[in-house]
Amino acid sequence: MTITSIGRPVAKSCSEEGNFSHKSSHQLSPALIKDNLVPVVTPLISSGDVDVDAIDRLVRFHASTLGTRALFTVGGLGRFFALTDEQRVKAAEAFITSNRRHGSKIKIFTGATSETSDGALSNIRHMKKKGADAIFIAPLYFLQMDEISSFVCRAREALGPDLPLLLYNNPDFSRMCPSDAPRSSKNLDPAILRSVADNASAVKDSSADPSLFSRYVEAAGGKLALYTGDEPKLVHYVKRRGSSGCVGGLGNVTSTAGQLARSLAAAAAEAAAADESGKGAITDDDSGEQNAATSSDLADLTAKFDREVAALQQIMDAHPDVPAPDVVAAVMHHCLSQAGLVQPYPEELLKILSPKDASFLRENGFVPS
Repeated sequence: MTITSIGRPVAKSCSEEGNFSHKSSHQLSPALIKDNLVPVVTPLISSGDVDVDAIDRLVRFHASTLGTRALFTVGGLGRFFALTDEQRVKAAEAFITSNRRHGSKIKIFTGATSETSDGALSNIRHMKKKGADAIFIAPLYFLQMDEISSFVCRAREALGPDLPLLLYNNPDFSRMCPSDAPRSSKNLDPAILRSVADNASAVKDSSADPSLFSRYVEAAGGKLALYTGDEPKLVHYVKRRGSSGCVGGLGNVTSTAGQLARSLAAAAAEAAAADESGKGAITDDDSGEQNAATSSDLADLTAKFDREVAALQQIMDAHPDVPAPDVVAAVMHHCLSQAGLVQPYPEELLKILSPKDASFLRENGFVPS
């Protein structure tokens, strides 16, 4: 049976099959942009509490300096797993409030993941009330695989018909899977996406498995926006796998990934329009030159992005015994603290990097000026 609110469909019961004939209003939300949803760090002070002042500085930096279009707050790079529910809600509220205060048009995605389903639902309700543009959860952090469909139905009831819900697949955060299970078995089952097709809005996939991403695209049936967390392969995922963009950490300190994702989306839209209107027949004498210029700009952006990815990879390769997510988090916290945007904390992260790493990052333009 369909649950309604003011005469509008909100969610189907968990026993009903997904309806692939049309998109729901939350799946058409303007928050689901084709871009880099920047997984922003969560600034803390030395006591371990959320640094609201630093969040305000970060929002201004992203809005005025980087031109960021969306912030993915309280996620993996935001180290949600090291926060309490109270801190998660506090950080989300601070990003939302600062964004409004500065009149920014940045879309704020807030992470509602908790240690329990009740905690996650409570976070969802709080973050909706605070004014999030979209909410996401890492379901396998607190749910068994066979509990996800039912929980997503409950989440949709709490969210209402319009607010997007993104499912975050990351095998590193699959606490409910056996610890000794192969990494490949710690991913969201594609069949789950079909069962939640009416109630979920998007997926972020950090499996770094292109074939699995394609299975997610197929299971989503054109209803869900899909973003890759495999930032180095952004171009491949957008061009070959149907990704709407990425959730890439480099966006904490540089705007290149966002610019590239938008350019790739524009190029794809132009190609589709040309094909629709007659296989790209040219009616304007300047069209060829304009297309060449666009291609040249895209090539330049891709080359710049590849250099940034290679530089970050060099830092990760220098620390083979440290989990890659921790190295990336250390890099972003270090660079932002060097720029005076956040405090030099947590100390255990910053200790990962050597003085040589610090010099390398500055030389390669990772420290905002």
